[in-house]
Amino acid sequence: MGKRGLVLGMVLAAVVTGSVARAQEDIDYQKPNTWRPTIKATIKDMRTQLLELRARQKEELRMKMGQIKDVRKKTLVERIGNRMCDTNTRLTNNMKRYLENLSRILDRVEARMQKARDTGENVAGAEEKIAAARKAITDAKTAVDEQAVRPCTVTLASTESAVLKTEVKNSIAGLEVQLKGVRTKVKEARQAVTAAIVALAQVLGEKVESVPTIQP
Repeated sequence: MGKRGLVLGMVLAAVVTGSVARAQEDIDYQKPNTWRPTIKATIKDMRTQLLELRARQKEELRMKMGQIKDVRKKTLVERIGNRMCDTNTRLTNNMKRYLENLSRILDRVEARMQKARDTGENVAGAEEKIAAARKAITDAKTAVDEQAVRPCTVTLASTESAVLKTEVKNSIAGLEVQLKGVRTKVKEARQAVTAAIVALAQVLGEKVESVPTIQP
């Protein structure tokens, strides 16, 4: 796979992330029906590009693995690569479920906000927080969807024993950094939903409800 494959992956990830960011510009997050189709189409295109990249890098890894003469080392690298992908899948699936739960919570908050508005309450502040939470959830979902299809196997620049151990460590560390970044986005979404709950509770004079703790 090597540095060339790694750089290609980083560049493509930056490009597709930028495409999503541009698609999100000038979006009115207070009107979900107007922006959800656009965001979904952009994310679908992003997933296609990343899946193509994953297939190319998987083939490159297969060719590199064929050059490893030590069967024990080859088996170990394969096992670590599979474990990395399993971890990536498990954690991104957990985060997806958590974000879906946040969306349902925010839907209930918005429904209550609309009822309060109908009774003459000033809900401008709560409405603003709800819109911000919608955006935060969308940003987090985009990050999770991207991470879910990113190449997650070991990156090999060389099959020499002296280099192999370092390459495996770097690959594991790289995945950890990626997951940490995505988890940060999910936590920001949780904080935004909490802020929306607090804002509405202040309008209604109610005790603030809690939001489930994230456990990816």
